[in-house]
Amino acid sequence: MTDTLFLADFRRACTSNSCPFCALLTETARRYFSSLLNGFTLAPDIHQRLARSRGFCRAHAWLLKEVEQGERGDGNGTATLYSTVLQGIRGELDACLAEPTSGAATKTHWWSASPAPFGKRLRERLRPEGICLMCEHQKETEEFALEQLIEALDEAGSSGELALLYDASAGACQPHFLRLLERASTDSTARWLAHVQRQHLAALEAQLDAYRNRDYQKTQSEAEADCWIRALAQTAGLPHAFGEVVE
Repeated sequence: MTDTLFLADFRRACTSNSCPFCALLTETARRYFSSLLNGFTLAPDIHQRLARSRGFCRAHAWLLKEVEQGERGDGNGTATLYSTVLQGIRGELDACLAEPTSGAATKTHWWSASPAPFGKRLRERLRPEGICLMCEHQKETEEFALEQLIEALDEAGSSGELALLYDASAGACQPHFLRLLERASTDSTARWLAHVQRQHLAALEAQLDAYRNRDYQKTQSEAEADCWIRALAQTAGLPHAFGEVVE
């Protein structure tokens, strides 16, 4: 059975002009950051986790900035959260700088391993020890959303409410389409997803062709005006819907 709250969120996501899963994840991230900035900037567990992950990943750090500026504008929430992040990084720098250099007075015997270069040791110290909080939260949301659609297709087929919403949406981006296929338990579900995907791609291709061949003296439709941006989103997904793994 489809979760009621998810159904309402998914219905709104399907009205966007982008991948409904990307839209859902982006909205989820914005709500999370709004809640964080308005009630949890002093929470010890949040500060501990941010210190371990060295803050949010690049994609979600800039989304945090957007939410902060849009809702508060003063930056105090981010300043509070990131003071702990910077203290942790500075602490690792201090600890590594305080270690004896490779040229210390103690003699290195032939059988003992020489110390690792300073840069390598420092890099290991500064490596994030935990996943970005938002990446973790979005991953859970993404898994649930994908499973809800697949389960609905298995139970009700293409006539179910979720299937109809998805069919009428802009379609999944390539990354989320592949993740749906990974979860498709039957050939009929996978083939239906492929058929819907082909329809959405054909429509976008037609808009791209119309955009490239448009008469510059005429005003193109809103759908045609941003079709080149949606082509990017279709192949890569929306920028805030996916985090970034730092090696």
